[in-house]
Amino acid sequence: MMINHVFKSFSSQIPFVDLDIDECTNGKHRCDVNAVCNNTRGSYNCTCKDGFYGDGINCTGNYL
Repeated sequence: MMINHVFKSFSSQIPFVDLDIDECTNGKHRCDVNAVCNNTRGSYNCTCKDGFYGDGINCTGNYL
């Protein structure tokens, strides 16, 4: 009984570490060169820059 109590007390003090890999800064994203990469927890998203349209992976400029 005492061992279980000590073990539970010890295990509850172990901190949980949540590491997020920033694909935007480490170059592991697939955003178009005309897009902005935004890091999110566990992933990222791409948004086309002003003057461009698309899904962020492929951005096309407006042709006049």
